[in-house]
Amino acid sequence: LSLAQPGVTQFWINHLTPNLERREYVNRREILINDGINIWRYLPQQNLIIKRLSPKVKKNIQLIHRNIALIKQNYQVKISSGTLFLGEHRTLLVEFIPRWERNRPLRRVWIDSARGIPLRTEIYSLDQRLSLLSFFDSITYGEQTDINHFFLKVPPTTSLRVELEREYDNTEQAN
Repeated sequence: LSLAQPGVTQFWINHLTPNLERREYVNRREILINDGINIWRYLPQQNLIIKRLSPKVKKNIQLIHRNIALIKQNYQVKISSGTLFLGEHRTLLVEFIPRWERNRPLRRVWIDSARGIPLRTEIYSLDQRLSLLSFFDSITYGEQTDINHFFLKVPPTTSLRVELEREYDNTEQAN
């Protein structure tokens, strides 16, 4: 995870309901829409839409339980009051401190204490250098977004590619 210069990705996120999300990536000119059933990735420079199934809720819940067990096994989780984020959002700081030094990356997440949304994430490499920084440079709550914003409007020459996903129980099945 160590990079000499961290990469910067800027994108806009719009949520309408828990299962409607639109992300517009500025640097790579890409739009991602999750409608709760499918994820639609629009690559305008390639005249291409890639469609794949959105993660299944039941499967996600199983993964969350498994990940919580792994986190408890490998990290000490420390929660403290954070700082004001963007001057107005009170946060909680959640730190994932590796139980065994130099074995896992340190992670810090500042979460909006009123809404539960992660506002800033820092991940450090094994040599304790910042390797990933993710944060909002602005955030607005309560604006109503038009439902039409979650439908892609593309040129008629755009191709559609459907990605099929297979579920495997182990690595031998995947090979």
